[in-house]
Amino acid sequence: MNIISSLIFSTLVFSPYLHAANVDRAEIRGTSEPTQFTAPVDEYTITESPPVPENQKEIEVYTYAADKSLFFKIGQYTFWKESETYQPIGITFSDYSRNMESFEYGLDIKSDLGRLFFGKKYYFNITGRTRTFYKWDIGLNLDPDDGLANVVDIKKYMVGGALGSEISLTTRSGLRFDAEILFSKDDVILQFFGGYTYSW
Repeated sequence: MNIISSLIFSTLVFSPYLHAANVDRAEIRGTSEPTQFTAPVDEYTITESPPVPENQKEIEVYTYAADKSLFFKIGQYTFWKESETYQPIGITFSDYSRNMESFEYGLDIKSDLGRLFFGKKYYFNITGRTRTFYKWDIGLNLDPDDGLANVVDIKKYMVGGALGSEISLTTRSGLRFDAEILFSKDDVILQFFGGYTYSW
């Protein structure tokens, strides 16, 4: 309880400064005593993301049977409890409400069994939404000794008849680079994005 109380207090104290600095992501970490279900160290993390549009609602719930981990997200705020053991499967249900007459629903199935078979975290993600939207993600999470990056995502998706692919690279220092290419009947669009994530 002391950990949770301190996390909530820290979030309330630092939240205005995070908004003022336009920080994309902030992590507040604490440590708990080991339990019979988890690895020796558990991390309780509160992540603040940029606000979602008012007409878009998102709820995500991940449960991992292997170690009783939990991931829960409502809109702007994400709360989760994770451990050092591998996390085999997560399911996300999202409600993307574009306007009063249009609703989109999505289901994600994520697995990271690669850690079990290869010793590293490979995960596969499938996202399905209504209204001709589909996306698949392939991610690679490297160990610290591997050097450059700890997250690499390759995404393929279709929105309104346009087919797109995106590759995302996040380094251990917090730098992020995205490249996206979108194909439609009339245009080919190539976009690049970059950013930095502050975390402590």
